[in-house]
Amino acid sequence: MTRNEMYRKVLIYEKMISRIENESKLFNYALIYYSVCLIAYSLFAVIFPMAIDQYWFPFCNIMISVVMLVFSVINNHTNFQERIHKISKSKGELNKLLAQNGVHISEEAQVKYYSIVDNTERETQEDINRVDQVETSFYQLMRPIIYIVMVIMPFVIFEWCVDWSKL
Repeated sequence: MTRNEMYRKVLIYEKMISRIENESKLFNYALIYYSVCLIAYSLFAVIFPMAIDQYWFPFCNIMISVVMLVFSVINNHTNFQERIHKISKSKGELNKLLAQNGVHISEEAQVKYYSIVDNTERETQEDINRVDQVETSFYQLMRPIIYIVMVIMPFVIFEWCVDWSKL
C-alpha cells in the first residue's frame, strides 16, 4: 500500500460523490419537469377541451404519471443523500490517514485503510475512468441522448393528444 494508492482512492471517492450528486439532481429535475408537464396537460385540457383527443389524452396522462412514479421510486430507493454522506465520511477518514502518515504508510494505517474501503460503497468503472480522465463508458456516451429523449418525450406525447385543427 502506497501513499499514491490511498490518494487515488480519495480522488475516486470525490468522483463518486460528484456522480451521485448529479444523479440526484437529474432525478429531482425530472420529477419537477414531468410534474409541470402533467399540470400543463391538465390546464390545456381545461382551457381547450374541444382540442383534446378523447382517446389519447387519458393514455398520455397515464404515461407521464408512470414516468413520474418510476422516477419517484428510484429517487426514494437509491438514498442519494445517505450514500453521499457515507462516502464523504470515508473520504474524510482517508484524508486523516494520509495526513497522519508520512511517505511510508504504517501497518496500522493499512489495516484501517482496508477497513474503511471495505465498509464503503464500491466505485463504478465510470468513477475510475473519471479519475484517469478516460471518457469511454457506454453510459457516458449515451447520457446526452438519454437527456434529449427525456426532454422531448412530453412534447411528442402532447402532440399526440391535441387535435390542432380544432383550436
